Amino acid sequence: MLLVGAASLSTLKLQELPDIAFEEVEMTTQYPGATAQDVEVNITNLIEKEIKSVEGIRKFTSQSSDGLSAISIEMDESADTAKVLRDIQQAVDRVNGLPKDVTNPPLVVQRGTASFEVLTFGVSHQGDYSELQSYARQLEKSLKGVSGVGTVSMTGFNEREFWIEIDPIKVSRYKLTFDEVIYAVNNRNLSLSVDAGGPPLPVSLLKCE
Repeated sequence: MLLVGAASLSTLKLQELPDIAFEEVEMTTQYPGATAQDVEVNITNLIEKEIKSVEGIRKFTSQSSDGLSAISIEMDESADTAKVLRDIQQAVDRVNGLPKDVTNPPLVVQRGTASFEVLTFGVSHQGDYSELQSYARQLEKSLKGVSGVGTVSMTGFNEREFWIEIDPIKVSRYKLTFDEVIYAVNNRNLSLSVDAGGPPLPVSLLKCE
């Protein structure tokens, strides 16, 4: 028995803090700029309607806040966790009617010890909001560089926006309408590694602040 135990010890996977998956699923959907009521009506309710049909779910709770929909799901202990998780993902994929502003699909993640937060803190500043946001982003980069840190996430910030003022004189000179300007801005608001082609937008007629 001692020889068998000694031989098995070298093949066993030992971890001080093993990664354990629980019968819980978290689902988050980003909707930047939307109020809590809009998030509930246009996102949370639609997702809840689909996941109600999934077998193996014991209960679920939802929370709608400004720009974010969060749903927590508890699965039955006797259910096949992998199957239920797959059915939940398929139910989410069937959701129709999400706002066009929701560019990223709902994120479905099974809770486990690896996803636990070990430290949560906040920062505050009495001055300009942009200075606070810049400081927080620099702090996030510094924390990610610390040895042993897996993930760092920030919450509570508004999405960056640009205010565009149109020069009436130059709009008249180029014979453009407001709808044409809006269309041009929407179609040029892209991140591309190569030239997309097409005539350049006369950016001189736009004043950005």
